[in-house]
Amino acid sequence: YELLPDFGQVLALDGKIIDSYAVPNGRKKKKDRRADLEADFTQKETHHKTGKVKVTSYYGYRVHLVVDATYELPILWKITPASKG
Repeated sequence: YELLPDFGQVLALDGKIIDSYAVPNGRKKKKDRRADLEADFTQKETHHKTGKVKVTSYYGYRVHLVVDATYELPILWKITPASKG
């Protein structure tokens, strides 16, 4: 990164939900016994122009990103349970 002029001068922040395909802790286990003890639930609301609100539930993680907006390269990232938005 040291070779890129003005790297880190223009930053952007973003977050993304990453679904876990394992069974939530305490739920009926799958045959292969996959479970994810660190993931958790969150909900996302989408508000439409008509006033209708769509609520979507997710189970998994959230990645938080700080990137250089000029070069589109990551600077920092952190992965947390999905509810830690």
